[in-house]
Amino acid sequence: MERKSVMNKGQFWLLMWLLGMAGQLCWNIENQWFNTFVYAKIAKDSSIVTLMVITSAFVTTFSTFFFGTLSDRLGTRRRFISLGYIVWGVCTILFGFTEFIGKGAVGTGAKVSMWAAVMVILADDVMSFFGSMGNDTGYNAWSNDMTDDKNRGQIGAVLAVQPIIGTIVGTVLGGFLIGAENNYQRLFWSMGLFVVAVGIFSLLFLKDSPSLKPHKNGSLAAQFCSVFKIKGFFAQRELLLACITTACFFIPFNIYFVHMGNWMIYRMGFSADSMEIIQGLSLLVASLSAIPAANLINKNKTPAVVAFAITVNIIGLWLITLFIRPEIVNTQSVFSKENALLFFAVFSAGMGLVLVTQTMTMWVKQLYPEQSRGQFEGIRILFFVLTPMIIGTIIGNIIIKNGAGSIVNEYGITENIPVESIYMWAAILVTGAFIPLFFAARLYHKRINNKVLSPLMTVWGENLNKECPLNDYPRPQLQRKQWQCLNGIWKYAICDGKEKPDSWDGDIIVPFSPESLLSGVQRKLMPSQTLWYRRAVRFDKMPANGERLLLHFGAVDQHCTVYINGKVIGNHSGGYWPFSFDITDFINEGENEIIISVTDDTNLGDEAYGKQKLNRGKIWYTGQSGIWQTVWCETVPQTYIKNVSIKTDLSNGEVSFALDCEGHDMPSGKITVFDSGTAVAEVLVENSEVRIKLPENFKTWSPDSPFLYDAQISIGKDEVRTYFGMREFGIIKTKKCSFLSLNGKPIFHHGLLDQGYWSDGMYTAPSDEAMIWDIEQIKKLGFNMLRKHIKIEPLRWYYHCDRLGVLVWQDFVSGGGPYKPFVVQYAPWIGIKFSDGPNRYKLMGRKREQGRKNFLRDAERTVKLLRNCVSLAVWVPFNEAWGQFDAAEIAEKVLSWDSSRAIDHASGYFDRNAGDFHSYHIYFKHFFPKADKKNRVLALTEFGGYSMPSEGHMVSPALYGYKMFSDKKTLNENILKLYKDDVLRNMTKALSATVYTQVSDVEDEINGLFTYDRKEIKADSLVMKEISEMIQNAFKENLDKADL
Repeated sequence: MERKSVMNKGQFWLLMWLLGMAGQLCWNIENQWFNTFVYAKIAKDSSIVTLMVITSAFVTTFSTFFFGTLSDRLGTRRRFISLGYIVWGVCTILFGFTEFIGKGAVGTGAKVSMWAAVMVILADDVMSFFGSMGNDTGYNAWSNDMTDDKNRGQIGAVLAVQPIIGTIVGTVLGGFLIGAENNYQRLFWSMGLFVVAVGIFSLLFLKDSPSLKPHKNGSLAAQFCSVFKIKGFFAQRELLLACITTACFFIPFNIYFVHMGNWMIYRMGFSADSMEIIQGLSLLVASLSAIPAANLINKNKTPAVVAFAITVNIIGLWLITLFIRPEIVNTQSVFSKENALLFFAVFSAGMGLVLVTQTMTMWVKQLYPEQSRGQFEGIRILFFVLTPMIIGTIIGNIIIKNGAGSIVNEYGITENIPVESIYMWAAILVTGAFIPLFFAARLYHKRINNKVLSPLMTVWGENLNKECPLNDYPRPQLQRKQWQCLNGIWKYAICDGKEKPDSWDGDIIVPFSPESLLSGVQRKLMPSQTLWYRRAVRFDKMPANGERLLLHFGAVDQHCTVYINGKVIGNHSGGYWPFSFDITDFINEGENEIIISVTDDTNLGDEAYGKQKLNRGKIWYTGQSGIWQTVWCETVPQTYIKNVSIKTDLSNGEVSFALDCEGHDMPSGKITVFDSGTAVAEVLVENSEVRIKLPENFKTWSPDSPFLYDAQISIGKDEVRTYFGMREFGIIKTKKCSFLSLNGKPIFHHGLLDQGYWSDGMYTAPSDEAMIWDIEQIKKLGFNMLRKHIKIEPLRWYYHCDRLGVLVWQDFVSGGGPYKPFVVQYAPWIGIKFSDGPNRYKLMGRKREQGRKNFLRDAERTVKLLRNCVSLAVWVPFNEAWGQFDAAEIAEKVLSWDSSRAIDHASGYFDRNAGDFHSYHIYFKHFFPKADKKNRVLALTEFGGYSMPSEGHMVSPALYGYKMFSDKKTLNENILKLYKDDVLRNMTKALSATVYTQVSDVEDEINGLFTYDRKEIKADSLVMKEISEMIQNAFKENLDKADL
């Protein structure tokens, strides 16, 4: 939810900078000037500084946890910010009085009295306690409350550069206020009063985010302790790894940075003023890197920025370690060329600091639970401050104590000073931050990829009929007059576990999955959850005279159970295939209740899932769940036609009908064939197998002339309408090559890969008109074939391909266990081939026997469902080794189910010398096919994938494609060149089919000829038609040479 403050934009940014800078100035005093104050006024003993830093870190962490919990409970940050800043400023003023205790201790001749050390540490801890209340807890939680995806990078930049500016201003101003007379009182009084004033100002003008609400979870003590439940925190792996990455950076940072000023003064020999210039100017320039980093953060490039930051930090540290020595710097002239390398080294290390602070702060903050943002600031302090300050300062103190650097003070006592070894050890240790960063980045990208994509509507979705969408008869191949569409508004609930909901979450528009825009829900169903649907349906006229009422589902993904009036009537598994139940005995006259429960394992179970994944990204798409095709019911007589299988025989001019009837013995009937409404043939039905002779001058079906005959089948009281096309797919073989044929003539399949995804409906097209638009447009561009990729469409889509004249290659829907990148990507690219038999099941993601059984079940379902589709020319059982197993044997099974179509048994990669095709997928290189020993049809079944971003028509910032172009002209010129180089050049080798990737953009993929919302056509129609003409001409020339 986008956060909107009652403050205007100017007020917000003024307070953002004012509170942030006041806080950073105060922290600068504590982290820098308190250290030099101790050295100057108490003793040059790094142990006091170390102890002060460690205790302060503990106090800061406790304060942040405590006040963070309290601010979450009370639902306010404002009071904690204001009060914290006021007391913080007062404590800053009072800290200076420890100087007089220190003077008393020195006056006794002792190195430092225990009393002075205790008072210094105690004063610093009190400051830290209230400073964390106001800044670490209040200010940081408040800024996080105000952060959204639009300003995340900018707020991160502000939070990152504030410490740098605070260091620069604090260093320069501090040096000025302290002056030559070493007067720290002026510094503490000035800064203290400024912070008090800012606290009062915030009390008057600062307002909390309107979205901030009180969150109480038990008692204050219980809520405070809840954040320390290690198991729960460790379950948030990305947050944990991001915090560890940060700690791995700031531990080395605390080894050297707190001592950098003393190193420059006491080791290098610079004056305090020169030290301030070197540090201040270098860090000021380094802070400019936050500007481009903000844009990268907003573009979800955070891990890359962190990796770069760590790298430049390491470079700076090694430069100091290896090259900076007292004898090579010029302490008299700061801007002399001898100091250039020192400037650059401090700048490089400082840039790393700026970028890590900026990116890791925003990375971690966006992972906080919304109701516990204040409390989780404590987690940030634990890893950003406490752990690094303790471990880093202890290590730094050990290095200094055991180092070679020392001076003799005015009392003749030898005191240790920092030398270059602290930078060396810091450089070595910070390298370790890359390890947790690697794993954190993987989780980051998974999370970003799974974020709800930007809403993008099609014109059909914008005009959606919400009351009853997609209300055309869903089964054109077997159509009855009496039916009722149940699409529209249903109730839904998503529940953990499998228990029925006590109440409903809201409305959902069926048949759109809950993940889609058009459903009105936009919620993701996880494998551990159950999606519930409910709808009240009236049946005012009950079935009579033996009639039956059937409830049909086009598809429900993946497992579902159907209840009518509280009784289970059946269940179904498999998310792509239709099913129905006879509900006659479960309904009442009047209102009835239909409830459906759905679970979906997506890619984690044994069912087919296609290109859906829980962790979407690149070529894998958002998982969708539940009802995604039409729900409908129809009344049938006691004996009715359940299915019809239609086969055409061109050589004899006949069509055969195999009738599958449900009920008692099949009564007699008749079948009438119509040509444009005129009866041209009729035959009586006496058994389930019927053959009809057509007139001698019967019309054939082809993409150029997609003529369809209508047929009316009457059996007893049942009457259905169907259709068919007189066509015959085949393969023409010569001694050297093979060609695809249609109706006995060679034909080139000039096609596109079609994912069947929609920007607003996902798996479900927003309307019949939307499906028609896709098909008509690809025909206008000169294509005659679509390869339906890893998805089964609603039957109306195939009907439109039949009547509009587009050939269809139908992929079976893939499944199986996790695919190994080496197997499905890298090995094929370098020519490594794997077998797919039992000894390779695990390698191919087919270890589980149930998954293999389900695939065979679904393969048969697919063939039976679509065998009447006139346009369907080729079956494709496997694609690119995605769950491939026993491909040759399965090709034989498919042939036994349907011998009328060709089979591309293993499209693209692991060919088993079976089926009818030698099939190639070629990306990133040119196409050089090899001769096929079995003389199968040569087909380039995937290639291209050329991409172009279209502003305003994309849903994801993570753009993906195989070659990127910036404008339509260049894109089309390169597509034309690709066809010339890889298609036309191979026409002489009897290339018979091509499949360019792809019809439309889908999520990350921007390689479509249409944008994802279909509002822009990236393909140039003239270029596409030129390609089509070149292919057809070359194909004809090759046929002439083959002497067919």
